[in-house]
Amino acid sequence: MPPRPDVAAALSGGLHVEQVGPEGAPVLLLLHGGGVAGWMWRPVFDALSRTHRVVVPDLPGHGRSAHVPFTSYAAITEALVEVLRPFSGRPCAAIGFSMGAQLLVSLLARAPQALTSAMVVSALAAPIRWEPAWSLPLYGAMVPLMRMRTLMRPLVRMGFPPDLVEDALEAQATITASTMTALMRENRAFRLPPGLSATTTRVLAVAGAKEPAVVARSARALAGSVAHGEVRVLEGVGHDWPLRHREAFLAATREWLERTG
Repeated sequence: MPPRPDVAAALSGGLHVEQVGPEGAPVLLLLHGGGVAGWMWRPVFDALSRTHRVVVPDLPGHGRSAHVPFTSYAAITEALVEVLRPFSGRPCAAIGFSMGAQLLVSLLARAPQALTSAMVVSALAAPIRWEPAWSLPLYGAMVPLMRMRTLMRPLVRMGFPPDLVEDALEAQATITASTMTALMRENRAFRLPPGLSATTTRVLAVAGAKEPAVVARSARALAGSVAHGEVRVLEGVGHDWPLRHREAFLAATREWLERTG
């Protein structure tokens, strides 16, 4: 994602973090999914930054934080606590997608009063029964294939809108085998962490009706694990709805932020 003149970039705990929007506005932290980077939020930057100071880190092993080792969700959660530290005492909301949604849930348990509201989109928090344990090493072995643009371009076009295809191809080409293996290990092992019941954050757990049923089950379990939880299953959309259905995503986000701050 090329730099923009209205974006402030900095390093926080070694992570590349960008900010856009009025400096004194409420904060909105955006956490991207696995295998992409902060650029996935670019299409909604302008709309969200009119009312919020939007804070977008590239997570370890991804984008401009590719130099930061992807070790564990616990370590990344600690890095996110540091990202939020400068905004202590200000209203802070967060949206996490897929891997970023799992990390957002981890953050809620680690810092239960840091956020006023959280929108958790497509967070897997239960076992995938059809995926055998021996499949984990295969993810790292797939990385050389992910660097072959001619092979990957048709697949990327199926999962990303045209204006993000080149970003996605670059992300596929730069992710390492160690990052991919660690990411999938953490993703598969993730469960709702202890301490969620202590959070004062208002939480909206979202799943697409076309996603695997375990994602909707995870959303319901999350909403039931916090004091102020809601669940929403969106008809007609799958895992890629924040990318493919931008207007619907923006409408849901604005409605949530207007209700919760």
